[in-house]
Amino acid sequence: TDNTGDIGFSAIVTVTVTNTPTPDTTVPTCALTSPTEGAVLAGTVAVTGTAADNTSVTRNALYMNGTHLLDAAGGTSPTWSLNTRTLANGPYVMQSRAYDAAGNEGLSDGVSVTIFNAPPDTTPPTVTITSPISGAQVDGVIDVVVVTGGSPVRVVVDVDGVPLAVVAQIPELLPATQTLSVDTSNTRNQLVPVIAHAYDAAGNVGHSQTIQINVFNEPA
Repeated sequence: TDNTGDIGFSAIVTVTVTNTPTPDTTVPTCALTSPTEGAVLAGTVAVTGTAADNTSVTRNALYMNGTHLLDAAGGTSPTWSLNTRTLANGPYVMQSRAYDAAGNEGLSDGVSVTIFNAPPDTTPPTVTITSPISGAQVDGVIDVVVVTGGSPVRVVVDVDGVPLAVVAQIPELLPATQTLSVDTSNTRNQLVPVIAHAYDAAGNVGHSQTIQINVFNEPA
């Protein structure tokens, strides 16, 4: 503007204005809610926690003794399915980590637990045939008496390779001595083998001695 009031303008200059956003440096918070301090764990366990952030939690992770073990989706209520059989028995410190989109991560307080899985049952039950005696001549329906040990849940008697009698046993209610009715009517007339098998809840199988019985059914 001059003293006469005239106004002059400069040439137009184009500029770009960039406002740098404030970086997100807020660390997410997280905590484990189950299991609790001092718990003894076995088998597959549901591990639960909480997480929070000023924006959003994009990922949750579970650590055992400082080693990354499992991941869970983002969110405020992470859950992990922990198969403790993949870990050795002993003490562990569990922690969770929560991550946000800016790369911030938060670490929970540790929860001390103990993993104890009993060793697998690999011992087969026992079964012995006490009657009939080997060499006995039989016909029709006969009683096969067996004595079991090791808490089997099922006993099967095979005659000439064919399972002809089955009994389900509840160890707390039934005695170890079992009498099974075996129909030899369709068994060939000759000396045939008889053997009993005992099964326990863990899938182990025990086998009796093999006896021979002489089957003789009169022709119809």
